[in-house]
Formats: sequence, C-alpha cells, structure tokens
Amino acid sequence: MRYLIALLITLSIPGSLVAQARDDTAERQIERAEHAYNAARLANDIDALNRMTKTEFFDISARGTSREIGNERTQPVNMTPSGLMEKSELRNMRIRVYGETGVSTYEQRVGVRRSDGSAAEVNVITTHVWVRVDGRWLLALMHSTFL
Repeated sequence: MRYLIALLITLSIPGSLVAQARDDTAERQIERAEHAYNAARLANDIDALNRMTKTEFFDISARGTSREIGNERTQPVNMTPSGLMEKSELRNMRIRVYGETGVSTYEQRVGVRRSDGSAAEVNVITTHVWVRVDGRWLLALMHSTFL
C-alpha cells in the first residue's frame, strides 16, 4: 500500500515541476548567469553587470592586463581592445560546481566593429569563477586568453 501511495503522489506532480527541479541545478543556474552576463555586456548594461559581480571582482584580460574591477563599474563594458562588441557567441561551455563555488569555461566568438568602421572577429577562451552568496551566483574572477 505504501508503494501505491508513493506512486500516486509521484504521478500527481506536474511534469513541468519535475523538469524545473531537474533544470534548476547549480550548473544550470550558472549557465543562465553566464548568458545574462554576456547579454548585459553586449548591451553595455553596467548596472546589471555590477549586480552580477562581487565587490572583489578581478579581471585578467586576454592581453595580459589584470585589475580589480569590483562591482562599481562606470566605464563602457562593451568595448574591447579590438573594438566595439556587436555580437558574442558562447560555445563549448563547461561548468563544474564545488560547494558554493562554480567554475565555468567556454569559447567566445566576439564580433567587433573597429574605430575605422571595419568588422573583425576575435576568439577567446574564458574562465569564470562564480561564488554563491545568499542564494545568488556572483562573478568573482574572469580570465580570458586568445585562441
């Protein structure tokens, strides 16, 4: 009888709730955060990016410069040394979670518009370190390298 009751309870749970629970793993949360971060950067949404990063956010660029940016950016974020970001595609994303810390790596194809008006494509591989704070994933470190 116990098994019959358990089966009936399981069958009564809507499939969307089961799928949502399965899709709401830490890995999926970080994946959504990665896409939101990418979209905010493309849109030059500085406020959104500041909300998504820790106060100690540290950046190591593909050109080898490093700096503690924090979460109080004021400068445009859709600019790269190669030009203005017009598109950005994240590929081959890999996410690993270690307790309250997540590490994501991915290849990024960035379409840029140079100051002379010409278009270029830049390919980098990026590593992000995310930290869960009060249930939210915040970006703590970014490192990019040219492919």
